[in-house]
Amino acid sequence: MRFDDGLWRKKLIALLIVVVVIELLLLLIPWDHR
Repeated sequence: MRFDDGLWRKKLIALLIVVVVIELLLLLIPWDHR
């Protein structure tokens, strides 16, 4: 199962990137639309 380590690492990196992008979008979106 050694060859799965690289795949898991890529999946973890992709997941981290997605989370960071979502957090940045949430920060950039002005929530007060009054």
